[in-house]
Amino acid sequence: MDQFRAKTGSENPAVYWDLDLTGWIGFIQPAINWAERFGKYYEGEAESPVFEFGEYPPEWGFASRRANYYHFSAPRFPLRGATTIREIETYPFPDYLHEWKHDHFEREVARLKAEGHPVIGWAQRMFQNAWYLRSRDQLFVDTVEQPEIAEALFNRIEHVVKAMAVRLAEAGVDILSVSDDIGMQDRMMISPEWWRRWVKPHWKAVFEAARKVKPDLSIWYHTDGFFEPVIPDLIEIGVTVLNTVQPECMDPFKIKRQWGREVSLAGTIGVQSTLRWATPEQVRETVRRHIGELGADGGFILCPANAVEPDVPWDNIVAFIEAAG
Repeated sequence: MDQFRAKTGSENPAVYWDLDLTGWIGFIQPAINWAERFGKYYEGEAESPVFEFGEYPPEWGFASRRANYYHFSAPRFPLRGATTIREIETYPFPDYLHEWKHDHFEREVARLKAEGHPVIGWAQRMFQNAWYLRSRDQLFVDTVEQPEIAEALFNRIEHVVKAMAVRLAEAGVDILSVSDDIGMQDRMMISPEWWRRWVKPHWKAVFEAARKVKPDLSIWYHTDGFFEPVIPDLIEIGVTVLNTVQPECMDPFKIKRQWGREVSLAGTIGVQSTLRWATPEQVRETVRRHIGELGADGGFILCPANAVEPDVPWDNIVAFIEAAG
């Protein structure tokens, strides 16, 4: 952003470059002291909890630790020590419908559609929220040694996420966006079988509930990394857009050939490879190829395959925008 401001004199990349997917609406946070609400879940720890809006939403009780690489931080796990279902059931999960503001949704949807934007609403995470609450290692242990606790946790998360999704559908959004990272660089971080048993049914319930309200709702599913084994499952439960289709981890052209008639691809321009290391002309060539081959018959949304970090050269950002235009 510092470079953008200096180079363009603008404060808004979406306006300056006339980007398409800028029509987001969201729940407005209430005036609540998250440390007071969730502080007891960190009692006895040497480090005081820090609640900041960012990667780990504090309304879920996620405290965070600062890391030393750009925007990254690490979560702390408020339910790591829970040993009973009652502790899961009595935890103060966020209430987006009664505490958070959303009476502006319909007005915002009408305004954005009048401006020609598709309207997008984000409805949180499933697997990620589960391990942010419980910790990854403890969640995996739960599914083997005390599955009733894992089931209770996923059920409570589903309840919250479903309420958000339904409310956004009622407001008339065009795209329901969800995020749930399940991929590493060369494999899934969980087995496909584990995901199908513990995560898939809950996303299926969320999407079905939202589509009962708005049958033509598009479902945008984000995960980084490699997740090819569950692409057919995601299509089966109603996902219509896969994001980010990271080219360092999966072949977007193979995915287009195999599933391109059933699901759209969003992303595909590597931030670990093309945008970081290529020359501006190589960036232009890659963008033109992806538009020509991945977008030949529709079903393609061109964008970087994740956040553009500060180590991406400015000239490559400009080359991407120029080639996209």
